[in-house]
Amino acid sequence: MKENMGSRGFKAKLEVTTNIMVIAGVLVFGFVVYRSLTNHAKFAPEAPAVGTVLPALPGYSWDGHSQILLLALRKGCHFCEDSMPFYRELLKAEKGGRSKAHLVSVVPDGEMDATRLLHDAQLDVPMVASFQLQRLHVSSTPTLVLVDGNGSVEKVWVGEQDAAGQQAILDAIRN
Repeated sequence: MKENMGSRGFKAKLEVTTNIMVIAGVLVFGFVVYRSLTNHAKFAPEAPAVGTVLPALPGYSWDGHSQILLLALRKGCHFCEDSMPFYRELLKAEKGGRSKAHLVSVVPDGEMDATRLLHDAQLDVPMVASFQLQRLHVSSTPTLVLVDGNGSVEKVWVGEQDAAGQQAILDAIRN
């Protein structure tokens, strides 16, 4: 009889321990899911807010044009590289008089890498190299920022644009 009681006591302890382990596992899983969701929100791309006045760019004056379309690009960004045909289309619209925006690239990489990036893409636009994109409130590339002649942000597009996004950009800069 004592052996039977010892066996029951062990089974009861095992059941309680198992239940505690299951509850602890569910709590840990819930905590991990919660942290991943809240951390994801922290890493959402930062972009300048409409109406923000951007800092001056070295060697470039905002007041030279009524609108400027900043192309924030980075060496090694495959989304930037995939977007280059569209950027060439924007440049063609500017040169053809179908755009009121002047294109300017802003690249955090050194001058040599930035020049190579634009040259390889056949994108002959003015460039500001070695410029920290965070100063423009840009955290991911590509980001396009349409500003007026005072450097005030009018519109922003973050990431590689689909056909609808590209059309929205073309509409925003069209003469």
